[in-house]
Amino acid sequence: MSEEALRNRQLAKLTTSMSTQHIMIQGLRTSYEMHGKGPAILLIHGWAGSRLHWNDAPIFLKSYRIISVDLYGFGDSEESSRVSIPEDYVEPVCEFIKFLEIKRLVLVGHSVGGLVAANVALRIPENTGGLVLIEAPVGRELETVKCPVMLIFGDRNSQMEGLSRVEVAKTQLAHNSAAEVCFIENANHNPMLENPPRFYGVVNDFLGTINNNRNQGNASVDAQTGTATL
Repeated sequence: MSEEALRNRQLAKLTTSMSTQHIMIQGLRTSYEMHGKGPAILLIHGWAGSRLHWNDAPIFLKSYRIISVDLYGFGDSEESSRVSIPEDYVEPVCEFIKFLEIKRLVLVGHSVGGLVAANVALRIPENTGGLVLIEAPVGRELETVKCPVMLIFGDRNSQMEGLSRVEVAKTQLAHNSAAEVCFIENANHNPMLENPPRFYGVVNDFLGTINNNRNQGNASVDAQTGTATL
């Protein structure tokens, strides 16, 4: 076992009684939290965010193993001079997943974290069972994603990249017509913080669909889920 791997195991043992755990990824201290048991979900925050943006997840997603990580330079994780663009986070996140020995998981990414999540899904498709992207600046990445995809937006956030949310959703659907789309009521850019019951309800329904091996394959969901038909 390498020196870094041994240190990781020691750090993990020292922090098992705490909600926040720390490991070394590429020689840098990386902080994360893990709650619950069941199918794994990895939550990736956006720019200027942290794992704390997902504090409500264990409350609403009780049937899942919830993992939230601080990307380099955010929350309690160390900064890295090697990171300058969102894509630079992809390899560290893949190493993090490998460290946790997760064979199958759903990736949930907010904003720039969604771009990271989409690229992780492309990097390790064999490990990715689903992808939830919240207000994420993605496009062509969606064309070759093999797993089920849900796109989530806040209904009060009128502009994104100079386009309305509906226009952004249509553009992203052009790259992956099988994706599901949902607009969260009374939410702007951070629906998981602004309307947690609604947001996590939608995510929970999507996860249930994946776990029940149902393939809906379109962007229309009835009024019960609140997903828009574009």
